Amino acid sequence: HLPTTGPTASPDAQVAAALRAVPGSTLHKYVLPERPDEAVRILVTKDRQDQRVYVDPRSLAVLSVVSEEQRPMRLIFHLHGELLA
Repeated sequence: HLPTTGPTASPDAQVAAALRAVPGSTLHKYVLPERPDEAVRILVTKDRQDQRVYVDPRSLAVLSVVSEEQRPMRLIFHLHGELLA
């Protein structure tokens, strides 16, 4: 839960923060937060690998960088596909 005080940075500035967190990456997807106290989720791609970057929309602090393949739902997706095979 992030503080909700202060102005929100522009989407361009938020994307720039995410791209700096993963040098050499390009923008893939921008996901708005569902609540005002949540981080913006920005997917960037580098070497055909997606990374999910969580950015504080006010301070532009990068809170976390997670490989899409390491997220729990992607692991479940792969396991489910293997079980069906």
